[in-house]
Amino acid sequence: MKFSALHYSAVVAVLALGISSVTASLSARRLHCLINQEREHNLFDSFKHSKELTEVAMGRALTMANHHKASLAFPDEPSLADRTHKADANTTLHEFSQSAGVGATREEQIVSSIVNSAPTHELFANNWTHIGIGFARAREGVYWSLVYGRNETVPTHVYACSDFDDEPIPVVPNQARTNIK
Repeated sequence: MKFSALHYSAVVAVLALGISSVTASLSARRLHCLINQEREHNLFDSFKHSKELTEVAMGRALTMANHHKASLAFPDEPSLADRTHKADANTTLHEFSQSAGVGATREEQIVSSIVNSAPTHELFANNWTHIGIGFARAREGVYWSLVYGRNETVPTHVYACSDFDDEPIPVVPNQARTNIK
């Protein structure tokens, strides 16, 4: 496995799990449960599911799939805070970060990558309160994005497996590779 990390004002990381042509059927709900189980196992509070962060994560996954590149930022793209406020102008979340990658075929692979990579483990072990999860399928595999946010007024413990519906993974049509530098 190859890992690469980028550092902004907050630590964010991109994980490349390898290119996979296998059709993956990933579940945001299952991934959320596994992440929270791992956090609780390590004595961290569970993440609460966030609709606005999920919208931002879905947008990030689709952008990566359209560009055929796992990345945390693309030229002329708004910040995580701007994208979250666009998703919900009344959001109470602040301080955002993200992790992203391509090629996972099982939720456990994503959790393992997060836990075993120093930059993303720092995100995982931080005191974020909310998470949004997004997927998009392209010819090289499924792109995934996790967006984290913080709200200081959230109860210190939430149920590990939130009840929300999985959305279908959007498929990006095969197209010419976009050259992004």
